[in-house]
Amino acid sequence: MEKLLLVDLDDTLCNSTEAYAKAKKACFLFFNRIKPGLSERKFNQLYKDSRRYIHKILNGTASSHNRFLYFQKMFETLNFSIKPVLLNKITNIYWNTTYKNLRLFPAVKETLCILQQSDVKLGIISDLLTQIQIKKLEHLDIAQHFDFIVCSEEAGREKPFAPIFRLALKKAGCGKNCRVYVVGDNYGRDVLGANRMGFVSIYFGNKKASKANYVIKKFNKILPVVGIHLKDNEYIKFDYIVKKSVPLKKRSVQELDKYRDLLYKKKLIGINKKGIGFGNISCRYNKNKFIITGNATGGIINLKPQHYALVLNWNFKENKVVYSGKTSPSSESLSHAIIYESDPSIKVVVHIHNNQLWSRFKNKISATPSNISYGTPEMANAIKRILKKKTISNKGILRMGGHRGGFMLFGKNFQDIYENLKSYLK
Repeated sequence: MEKLLLVDLDDTLCNSTEAYAKAKKACFLFFNRIKPGLSERKFNQLYKDSRRYIHKILNGTASSHNRFLYFQKMFETLNFSIKPVLLNKITNIYWNTTYKNLRLFPAVKETLCILQQSDVKLGIISDLLTQIQIKKLEHLDIAQHFDFIVCSEEAGREKPFAPIFRLALKKAGCGKNCRVYVVGDNYGRDVLGANRMGFVSIYFGNKKASKANYVIKKFNKILPVVGIHLKDNEYIKFDYIVKKSVPLKKRSVQELDKYRDLLYKKKLIGINKKGIGFGNISCRYNKNKFIITGNATGGIINLKPQHYALVLNWNFKENKVVYSGKTSPSSESLSHAIIYESDPSIKVVVHIHNNQLWSRFKNKISATPSNISYGTPEMANAIKRILKKKTISNKGILRMGGHRGGFMLFGKNFQDIYENLKSYLK
């Protein structure tokens, strides 16, 4: 049976309400320069009243969420003349601040990867302007996990009405035997809308949802609902904490780019037929930090600085890293971290995939145990045990026994690693 999962975006995948609050605060600070006597309390009330007015006259349409219209109404209430430059500027401040503060909820990216691997078709279904929602997906770095997006702007009506769901079915190209699931945080729009269509409704949140078919409080709990049952060691509970959401400097990733391109062209780093990326590359930065390719960047041909992350700190026990950058670091960052910890002379680590090489060198290259999953604290500990053997460290390569096709290479510079790799590929 085909399976289609329709996913709400705001407050289901990410912290939109929190980001909106910060955006509104930034707008007040800007607005305060135009009208210094306006208190933040008065500003918030004006915004609330304007929003309510726009929602009333444009009820059920995507335009009811247009922040430009909210601010235009606020200007009119204050008897301001038409000020196109200021209206555009305050609207841009709102959305740019929103994008800057968006964060994925725990386990979202990993769950989306598993759903893709399990051949579940994925679509975004959202009540807002299409361009805004696509930009959110871009900033969250998850667009590649979805087959399509449907917004109320395109459908003409919002959830819970049928047109937006029907358009999603059309884009999905599902047959009569397709089982459709809808997950979202809004009981009235997502749950009741799904129920009206005869879909499986999944409520994501902490409120009562008596008519939902399922209620989940963590996003990864959606897996068993759609029939994906994993053993404990098959699901990677990896957490990220971002310290600064700005792209790295181009000069910091210039050499990484050069060798990543070489590995990509040789198909040692890339993306498989199911759309799941594989392989990553990193280099030491100062003494106790390192720069690594971002999560889900395997399918991108030419990386940019925003596709890299600077790992600042890590915790093996909690399977957690702290980073700076526009994208989250690879979920295999801990495997890189333990190699850097084990030998201060190591400046570069490369993780590649090659199934033929992996089979050919079985029992010929030291390997991690086959029952240990990649990206886990257990994997980091297994690598640490291997690196304690100096003869292994000198060879600069290890085979990942529980990660088919996977190898870790490490050395003092990229050229040494690349030459070592070529000797194995002969």
